Amino acid sequence: MKEFNQYSIPLMGLIDGAHQFEFKIDKDFFKKFENPIIEDGTFQVQVDVVKQPDAMFLSFNITGTMKSDCDRCLAEIDLPVEGKYDLIAKYAEKSSETDEVIYIVPDQSELELKKPIYDFIGLSIPLVKTYDCEKEEPRVCDDAMLDKIEGTEEAPQDEPKSSPIWDALKDFGKS
Repeated sequence: MKEFNQYSIPLMGLIDGAHQFEFKIDKDFFKKFENPIIEDGTFQVQVDVVKQPDAMFLSFNITGTMKSDCDRCLAEIDLPVEGKYDLIAKYAEKSSETDEVIYIVPDQSELELKKPIYDFIGLSIPLVKTYDCEKEEPRVCDDAMLDKIEGTEEAPQDEPKSSPIWDALKDFGKS
Protein backbone atom coordinates (compact mmCIF):
# COMPACT_ATOMS: atom_id res chain seq x y z
CA MET A 1 0.00 0.00 0.00
CA LYS A 2 1.33 3.41 -0.96
CA GLU A 3 1.84 6.21 1.52
CA PHE A 4 -0.81 8.99 1.22
CA ASN A 5 -3.20 6.60 -0.58
CA GLN A 6 -6.07 8.27 1.26
CA TYR A 7 -5.29 11.55 -0.56
CA SER A 8 -6.05 10.35 -4.07
CA ILE A 9 -9.09 9.91 -6.23
CA PRO A 10 -9.77 6.77 -8.27
CA LEU A 11 -9.59 7.10 -12.04
CA MET A 12 -10.57 3.58 -13.01
CA GLY A 13 -14.34 3.34 -13.17
CA LEU A 14 -14.88 7.10 -12.77
CA ILE A 15 -17.54 7.99 -15.30
CA ASP A 16 -17.77 11.32 -17.14
CA GLY A 17 -19.61 14.01 -15.21
CA ALA A 18 -19.42 15.79 -11.86
CA HIS A 19 -18.04 14.13 -8.73
CA GLN A 20 -17.17 15.34 -5.25
CA PHE A 21 -14.47 14.13 -2.86
CA GLU A 22 -13.66 15.26 0.69
CA PHE A 23 -10.40 14.97 2.57
CA LYS A 24 -9.67 15.64 6.24
CA ILE A 25 -6.21 17.07 6.82
CA ASP A 26 -4.52 17.20 10.22
CA LYS A 27 -1.03 17.50 11.69
CA ASP A 28 -0.17 13.91 10.69
CA PHE A 29 -0.50 14.94 7.04
CA PHE A 30 2.05 17.75 7.46
CA LYS A 31 4.52 15.54 9.36
CA LYS A 32 5.04 13.49 6.20
CA PHE A 33 6.64 16.48 4.44
CA GLU A 34 10.18 17.69 5.00
CA ASN A 35 10.23 21.13 6.69
CA PRO A 36 6.44 21.56 6.66
CA ILE A 37 4.98 25.04 6.39
CA ILE A 38 2.36 24.14 9.01
CA GLU A 39 3.10 22.17 12.15
CA ASP A 40 -0.44 21.77 13.45
CA GLY A 41 -3.81 22.40 11.88
CA THR A 42 -7.08 20.84 10.81
CA PHE A 43 -8.56 21.37 7.36
CA GLN A 44 -11.47 20.20 5.25
CA VAL A 45 -10.61 19.96 1.56
CA GLN A 46 -13.51 19.52 -0.82
CA VAL A 47 -12.56 18.62 -4.37
CA ASP A 48 -15.17 19.02 -7.09
CA VAL A 49 -14.22 17.04 -10.18
CA VAL A 50 -15.73 17.40 -13.63
CA LYS A 51 -14.51 14.48 -15.74
CA GLN A 52 -14.54 14.66 -19.51
CA PRO A 53 -13.15 12.12 -21.99
CA ASP A 54 -9.86 14.00 -22.47
CA ALA A 55 -9.42 15.95 -19.19
CA MET A 56 -10.60 16.52 -15.65
CA PHE A 57 -11.26 19.89 -14.04
CA LEU A 58 -10.65 19.97 -10.30
CA SER A 59 -11.80 22.74 -7.94
CA PHE A 60 -10.34 22.72 -4.43
CA ASN A 61 -12.24 24.42 -1.59
CA ILE A 62 -10.12 24.62 1.57
CA THR A 63 -11.39 25.62 5.02
CA GLY A 64 -9.82 25.11 8.41
CA THR A 65 -7.55 26.47 11.11
CA MET A 66 -3.86 26.32 11.88
CA LYS A 67 -1.95 26.90 15.10
CA SER A 68 0.06 30.11 14.89
CA ASP A 69 1.34 32.99 16.98
CA CYS A 70 -0.74 36.14 16.54
CA ASP A 71 1.22 38.88 14.76
CA ARG A 72 -0.54 41.49 16.92
CA CYS A 73 -0.25 40.16 20.49
CA LEU A 74 1.97 37.03 20.16
CA ALA A 75 -0.64 34.75 21.77
CA GLU A 76 -1.12 31.28 20.28
CA ILE A 77 -4.23 31.30 18.12
CA ASP A 78 -6.21 29.02 15.84
CA LEU A 79 -5.87 31.07 12.66
CA PRO A 80 -8.75 30.65 10.19
CA VAL A 81 -7.54 29.62 6.73
CA GLU A 82 -9.58 29.31 3.55
CA GLY A 83 -9.01 29.30 -0.18
CA LYS A 84 -10.31 28.17 -3.56
CA TYR A 85 -8.07 26.85 -6.33
CA ASP A 86 -8.46 25.16 -9.70
CA LEU A 87 -6.38 22.49 -11.37
CA ILE A 88 -6.63 20.64 -14.67
CA ALA A 89 -5.69 17.01 -15.23
CA LYS A 90 -5.10 16.03 -18.86
CA TYR A 91 -4.28 12.69 -20.40
CA ALA A 92 -0.85 12.44 -22.03
CA GLU A 93 1.76 9.85 -23.03
CA LYS A 94 4.04 10.79 -20.14
CA SER A 95 3.12 11.67 -16.54
CA SER A 96 4.25 15.18 -15.46
CA GLU A 97 2.89 18.39 -13.99
CA THR A 98 3.04 22.16 -14.17
CA ASP A 99 1.60 24.78 -11.84
CA GLU A 100 -1.89 24.52 -13.32
CA VAL A 101 -1.95 21.21 -15.20
CA ILE A 102 -1.23 17.62 -14.18
CA TYR A 103 -0.56 15.25 -17.07
CA ILE A 104 -1.59 11.66 -16.42
CA VAL A 105 -1.19 8.50 -18.47
CA PRO A 106 -4.41 6.83 -19.68
CA ASP A 107 -3.88 3.59 -17.71
CA GLN A 108 -3.18 5.37 -14.38
CA SER A 109 -5.48 3.97 -11.68
CA GLU A 110 -5.61 6.98 -9.32
CA LEU A 111 -4.80 10.68 -9.22
CA GLU A 112 -2.55 11.56 -6.30
CA LEU A 113 -3.60 14.88 -4.70
CA LYS A 114 -1.26 15.10 -1.68
CA LYS A 115 1.08 17.67 -3.27
CA PRO A 116 -1.65 19.96 -4.69
CA ILE A 117 -3.48 19.86 -1.34
CA TYR A 118 -0.27 20.74 0.53
CA ASP A 119 0.57 23.54 -1.92
CA PHE A 120 -2.94 25.02 -1.90
CA ILE A 121 -3.10 25.03 1.92
CA GLY A 122 0.26 26.80 1.93
CA LEU A 123 -1.04 29.40 -0.53
CA SER A 124 -4.09 29.97 1.67
CA ILE A 125 -2.11 31.06 4.74
CA PRO A 126 -2.62 34.80 5.28
CA LEU A 127 0.47 37.01 5.22
CA VAL A 128 -0.62 38.77 8.40
CA LYS A 129 -1.54 36.21 11.03
CA THR A 130 -4.32 38.04 12.89
CA TYR A 131 -8.08 37.78 12.97
CA ASP A 132 -11.05 39.30 14.79
CA CYS A 133 -10.90 37.45 18.09
CA GLU A 134 -13.21 39.84 19.99
CA LYS A 135 -16.16 37.45 19.77
CA GLU A 136 -14.28 34.43 21.15
CA GLU A 137 -14.95 33.15 24.65
CA PRO A 138 -12.52 33.12 26.37
CA ARG A 139 -10.71 35.88 24.50
CA VAL A 140 -7.29 34.64 23.35
CA CYS A 141 -5.61 38.04 22.92
CA ASP A 142 -2.81 38.92 25.32
CA ASP A 143 -4.22 42.18 26.72
CA ALA A 144 -0.99 43.07 28.56
CA MET A 145 0.94 42.89 25.27
CA LEU A 146 -1.70 44.96 23.47
CA ASP A 147 -1.54 47.63 26.20
CA LYS A 148 2.22 47.88 25.73
CA ILE A 149 1.88 48.18 21.97
CA GLU A 150 -0.88 50.79 22.10
CA GLY A 151 1.01 52.81 24.69
CA THR A 152 -1.74 52.79 27.31
CA GLU A 153 0.63 51.33 29.87
CA GLU A 154 3.00 53.84 31.43
CA ALA A 155 6.58 53.39 30.34
CA PRO A 156 9.20 53.86 33.06
CA GLN A 157 10.77 57.31 32.88
CA ASP A 158 14.56 57.28 32.96
CA GLU A 159 16.46 60.36 34.01
CA PRO A 160 18.44 61.84 31.16
CA LYS A 161 22.04 60.90 31.55
CA SER A 162 24.74 63.31 30.55
CA SER A 163 27.48 62.09 28.29
CA PRO A 164 30.86 63.84 28.25
CA ILE A 165 31.06 63.44 24.47
CA TRP A 166 27.66 65.10 23.87
CA ASP A 167 28.43 67.78 26.46
CA ALA A 168 31.64 68.65 24.59
CA LEU A 169 29.80 68.76 21.25
CA LYS A 170 27.13 71.12 22.64
CA ASP A 171 29.82 73.73 23.30
CA PHE A 172 31.60 73.13 19.97
CA GLY A 173 29.98 75.90 17.93
CA LYS A 174 29.67 78.54 20.69
CA SER A 175 33.03 80.31 20.47
